[in-house]
Amino acid sequence: MTTLLVACPRCCERAELARRHEPPQEVLSCSRCGHIEQNPSGYRYWLRVACCGHTLYAINSHHLALLEIYIACPLRERLRMHWADRDYLATLPRWMCLAKNRKRVLRGIRALRNKIVDS
Repeated sequence: MTTLLVACPRCCERAELARRHEPPQEVLSCSRCGHIEQNPSGYRYWLRVACCGHTLYAINSHHLALLEIYIACPLRERLRMHWADRDYLATLPRWMCLAKNRKRVLRGIRALRNKIVDS
């Protein structure tokens, strides 16, 4: 089961989308307003921020930590060789991985981390 942080369609606050693979099912639940929805469509990620002319997003705190470690590392080739998520890391957008954008991307990641702490 995977849990994603999404925006509640009713109150736009943090909601959780639980994905079950066997049987395939999604359940969206908001602890703020109590909204519950089975197999929702058209949801958007809650952890989103504008960054470098693009949208930086994370699906949950684990994903955010992975991004933070990878973006902060100056020698990523060695890091990528030993990670189980290396296939995912190879598909990150170029703007996110450029050294010239590193500080701004890390600032965006910190803003998303603060959003988790504040909620």
